[in-house]
Amino acid sequence: MTEAPSSFRGLLAEIAAAAGPEAALAVQRARGGTRVDIPADVKPGHWLADCVGLETARTIAKALAVTDADNRVRGVRHEVLPIGETGVMRHAKRRFADLIAEGKSVRAAARAVGVTERTGFEWNGKIKGRDNRQGRLL
Repeated sequence: MTEAPSSFRGLLAEIAAAAGPEAALAVQRARGGTRVDIPADVKPGHWLADCVGLETARTIAKALAVTDADNRVRGVRHEVLPIGETGVMRHAKRRFADLIAEGKSVRAAARAVGVTERTGFEWNGKIKGRDNRQGRLL
């Protein structure tokens, strides 16, 4: 069962519109919650081509590409992919803490449990007894 393209947000909605909901779900599962780069022309071996196939990746890249002020075609850079519905947070926090204890990086642990990098850094700070949330300015 796949989600309708209208249920996706942000960059995933654009991917679903360009290549269909199955491609958007595959991208979400592979990289949801992390920053991604999608070049204007995807080459073989790029993570997106490995995820959805080269032709579909090129379709996505073409749909997302923009022309800059110098009339050069540019891809997507440092865009965060939404995570979507991932399940129970308590289980994710517990698994995240276990992965950190095993020596995984915050980014790798966050991806493994299905949360954003920011959430991973916040959880990691709490594990280490720090509060990483932004305080009040005034």
